[in-house]
Order: sequence, then C-alpha cells, then structure tokens
Amino acid sequence: MFKLMWRQRRRSLFSGFFFSLYLGLTYGAEFYGLMMAAQDHGADPLFMSVAVSLAVICFVIAGLIVALILSPIILFLPALRFNAETVSLTLFLWGLVLYFVPAAIREDFPLISFGVLILVAFALPQILYGHVLDRFPLRLLNDSTRSFVSPKSAEQIWEEMVPGAGPVAAHWESALRSIEVQGDDPGSLRLVYALGDGCFLNRNIRFQSRTAPHHCIYRSMGDVTEANQNTNARTVEITISPISGGRHRVTVTESPDAMLPRIAFADWMDDLNGDSMDHISARHHSRRDWSMTGRVLRRIEKLA
Repeated sequence: MFKLMWRQRRRSLFSGFFFSLYLGLTYGAEFYGLMMAAQDHGADPLFMSVAVSLAVICFVIAGLIVALILSPIILFLPALRFNAETVSLTLFLWGLVLYFVPAAIREDFPLISFGVLILVAFALPQILYGHVLDRFPLRLLNDSTRSFVSPKSAEQIWEEMVPGAGPVAAHWESALRSIEVQGDDPGSLRLVYALGDGCFLNRNIRFQSRTAPHHCIYRSMGDVTEANQNTNARTVEITISPISGGRHRVTVTESPDAMLPRIAFADWMDDLNGDSMDHISARHHSRRDWSMTGRVLRRIEKLA
C-alpha cells in the first residue's frame, strides 16, 4: 500500500505544488495590498518580513496537505488519478487569469472569464493525455532503473523475467499469451499479449546479449508501421545479482528510443517501471499487490 503511495509521489507533489501556486496567485495580490498599507502606516520591516514568510509557509503547507490527501484517494480510486494534475493545473491557470486580468474586466465580462475556465478545463486533459501533441515533432525520454529483492533462485527469476527463458505461464506478465521464435534466429522472438475483449498486442524482441541466469539485454519493438517504430522501441536490461541470505537483487533498466509526450508523462507520473517491480516483488513475497500494474493485469484477465 505504501509502495503505491510512494510510486505516485510525483503526481501528488506536482498537484500540491501547482495548488500552492494557485493560492499564491489568488490571494497574493490581496496580501501584497495589505503589506503596502501596513508599510504606509509605518509597520516594522521585521514584522513585514515575518508576515511574508508565514504567508509563503502557509501556501506551501496547503500544497503538502493536498499532496497527502491525494495519496489515499489515488490508492482507492486509481482510475481518477489522472484528474489530479489536470485539476491542479487548471486552478493554476485560472489563478493566472485572476492575477493578471483586472477585476473590472472580469466583472464586466463574467461569461468570458467563465468560458476561459471551461476551455482550460477541457483542453488540458487533451493536451496532457490526448493525441493533440502527437501531431507535433515533440518526443521525450524517460529512462528508468528500478530494482527489488527476491527470495527466489536466480533460475526461477530468470524464467519469470526474461521472455522465452521458460514457459509462457511462468512469465511475470500474465497478459502474455504466446512466444514464437522468428525465423532461424533463437534470439528473435515475437510476443503476443492479450488486452481483453478479443484484442491482442504484438511485440518483437531481439536479444543483444544473454548470459543465463544473471544478465541480458534485448530490444523491444512494437509491431507497428516503420514510421512509428521510434516511439515503440526500447532497450531493456535485466540483471540478477546474488546477495546475502540466498536472495537476489533484480535490476531492470528501460531506455526508450523516444516517447510520445502523453505516454512519457503518464509513465513518469506512475513511475511505471518501479510499479512493475512492486507487482513482481509482491508475488515473490506473497504480499497483497497494490500496484497499478497488478490492477491492470487482473482487469485484463477478467476481460480475456
């Protein structure tokens, strides 16, 4: 449970940060006016410095409270987690309007102000997680290295982590349905994943190095058109290292060639590689699986 809350830390802190900025923009002008009035009445400079510091601290604390409140909400209502950053960004942009647009104009044209708020609220989700930015030559990277400790043997972990190293049913991704060797190259495999409702996803992998049962590097590519290969290709490195007590540390490094902004942003917010490691670790230690990865795989199993 706490691991999931940790994995969602970026989303919680991101949302809390922009909520703090919203408060600063909304109430900062009024506070500034009060400080100027106090200065005109001969207020002590020390008093003013303390007042400003306390105001900033209050805004920061409010943001942290929002971040703390979001953690259990995401835990029990994970489908709503993408709304956290969109709502906080919407409030921040609305705060910019309140700060820079004179109150007289907002009062004379209330429908325009309300319309801007509605437009931003509908546009932001499309910009962040829709296909709007796909049309622009903007690609991002989100390399990540995550690890977990397993009580299993290196051979068992190898079969579970490395595609084609063992039976399909042994692989950690329960959505994997089949593995086929392509041509005469045993290092080139075609993986078929179930998505539910009769839909499947194909991926092709080619091993660059493979030293069982401790280390491998392979290229993973989506079965898509050549024009879209760069956004569906990544290099995966898996290292299984022995540690004390007969346990092993499993380290996975994922290095995408390029990512669409919406995919990169979602993966970064979810800490997807780390979340996947949490899913596998929970299985190895027979603990309850709170991970987003586990929830998605269980949903696929119900639909498949």
